[in-house]
Amino acid sequence: FIFEYSTDGATYLSLTTVASSTEQVYSVSMPAGLTGTVYVKVYDSNRSWDLVSLDALNVDEMYFEYETTPGPPVADFVGTPTSGDYPLTVNFTDLSTSSPTSWSWTFGDGGTSTAQNPSYVYNAAGTYTVSLTATNSYGSDVHTKTAYINVTEPGSNTSYVENMVVGRVKVGANNKGTCTVTIFNQASAPLANATVYVSYDGPNSGSLNGTTAADGTVSFESAPFKKPTVEWCFEVTNVTHAVNTYDSGSNNMTRTCESGIVYGNNPDGLLALPLEFGLDQNYPNPFNPTTAISFSLPQADRVRLTVYNILGREIVTLADGQFSAGVHTFEWDASDVSSGMYLYRLETTELTETKKMLLLK
Repeated sequence: FIFEYSTDGATYLSLTTVASSTEQVYSVSMPAGLTGTVYVKVYDSNRSWDLVSLDALNVDEMYFEYETTPGPPVADFVGTPTSGDYPLTVNFTDLSTSSPTSWSWTFGDGGTSTAQNPSYVYNAAGTYTVSLTATNSYGSDVHTKTAYINVTEPGSNTSYVENMVVGRVKVGANNKGTCTVTIFNQASAPLANATVYVSYDGPNSGSLNGTTAADGTVSFESAPFKKPTVEWCFEVTNVTHAVNTYDSGSNNMTRTCESGIVYGNNPDGLLALPLEFGLDQNYPNPFNPTTAISFSLPQADRVRLTVYNILGREIVTLADGQFSAGVHTFEWDASDVSSGMYLYRLETTELTETKKMLLLK
């Protein structure tokens, strides 16, 4: 019988040949330096017709024995946190393997330590390279992390609201207000692990908080509300972070509604608001079964938006309340009414206007 081995399951090399008329126990050493998966196969090398055995020939047992010997450590470590204002305390944790018995740390600013898990304070701004030498009786290993610790001047790390997108989502018979907030740092880069606090109002109200992901965003949903007649608005009330201080004065926007920004800063330092009151034509028109109706307010005002049938009977009130300046959009779902011509009317203190729309089912 010929035993062969392979490291890829395709190309096999000779391991040993066994030839005996009686049961035997054999052993053979595998070649040194093998890594990963090793395949072993065995086959009968003499299968001419006159030598075929009528008795079953079996390999009763085959197993591998291996041993490990101690070696030098493999050095590794992690520090927390790796950035912040000075004085910055960083807790280093030894992750070395193979049981080191001594440690030698250099922290990049001239400081050193022989503790296994030292805590070190950086007292000046700068970028620091950290090294760990781990040692046991079999040898040493060095692990270096270049530019690993970033220490900044106090107050130089800030955060602000880069963007807020407010909308709504339909969940069964209810609607929910939605808001995605994006937080940036002072370098205009996404800031992860910032806790954002928001409040919302409109059809209902409440307070929420969440933590930003790697792209600096966090999303919120209001409590559900059936058939809302006003829009949802969200406002960022605070942002906290382990390193970055919230600079609300740098927010691009702080309060945003479904119709747009209520207050904040655009690139020109001003908000773009409608110049006059107006009622837009619904879209699409004709429609089936939903359509969107928008109106514009150059200033905050009391608004009522109502849908009537052609006989003047009120079908539904889409909006009824105080609204901020901006463009406001509402959706009418006409699934429960029949095809035909309908009227919608906007009433404010400055404008009353009616338009027609056509439902075709």
